[in-house]
This record gives sequence, C-alpha cells and structure tokens, in this order.
Amino acid sequence: MIKVMNQLQGQCVYCTLMYKQGHMSFGELHAYTECLHAEAKGCGFKAYQQWREGVSFGQAKHCWECGLSQRVCRRLERGKGKNGEYPACEYTNIMLPSIFVLHQQQHLATLVEAVGFQGEYSSDDLQEWLNERAEGFGQEWESNWMETWQIICNSRIEMAQAGNEEWAL
Repeated sequence: MIKVMNQLQGQCVYCTLMYKQGHMSFGELHAYTECLHAEAKGCGFKAYQQWREGVSFGQAKHCWECGLSQRVCRRLERGKGKNGEYPACEYTNIMLPSIFVLHQQQHLATLVEAVGFQGEYSSDDLQEWLNERAEGFGQEWESNWMETWQIICNSRIEMAQAGNEEWAL
C-alpha cells in the first residue's frame, strides 16, 4: 500500500491511474488539482471535492484530512507543532481521490465486490458499506474504506508486474 501511495504522491492521481505514462502522457507536468483530462472525464478536482463533502467514515478511525486509517496515517503520532497544530498529512489527496476516480470511471464496482460488497452499487448502499467495519482481530479492525484501498493498491501492483499499468483498457 505504501509503495503505491509513494508512486502516486506528487503525481496527478487521475493520469497516474488511467494512463501508462502518468501525467507525462500528455507531455506536461501537472497536479490532479489542475488536470484538464480528469475534468473532461468527469473526474476533476472540483467534482472530487463535492463528492468528498459527502464522505463520512462513520465509526471508523480515519484521518479526516487524508482518509487513511489512523493506523497508517502518522499525522497525529508526530504531535502538534510549535504553532499548536498538527502537521499536514503525508499522503493527502491520494486515497480518496483515487477511489473517486475509479468510481467515476466505472472500475470501483468490481474492486468493492472483491472485498465483499453485495449491495446495489448505484445507491447509498456503497457509502454505507464503506463505513462499516471489515475484517480484523481484537483492536485491529479496518473499515471497508481501507480494505477497498488495499485491494486497489494490490491490483495496481499486479497490473504493473504484468506490464499493464492502465486501468482503462
């Protein structure tokens, strides 16, 4: 998971997920926040922000900034800085924008089914299911958000190893 997040960090999440050459597929270095290609496909940053406003982690212990479980996000572990605020998350705008892009491009349904989603994909069932607890043991329970992110990362690694780094085939 960290390997994939490191690959996506500092890149245009949309282009890195959708095209083999990432954000350089179009010959220009750019961030997801300004990606015209994502905008043209209904995956632009403004659409993501609107979708993000509706995201709730329910009872799950997630960082509200990056969306990762607090087991993965080390923001709170680093403690408050001199100004009394916590430092920025290490992986902001990676997990949730990636899930949004895959959802918008119709790739998420298959992935969440692999994790165990059995509801109606186009309804509120998916959002409700994502907020539920997935598998775990003792105090270490993950939400379906994290289980879904883990399978996305694993799929990304398998695709890269097979020489096919594009979701859109």
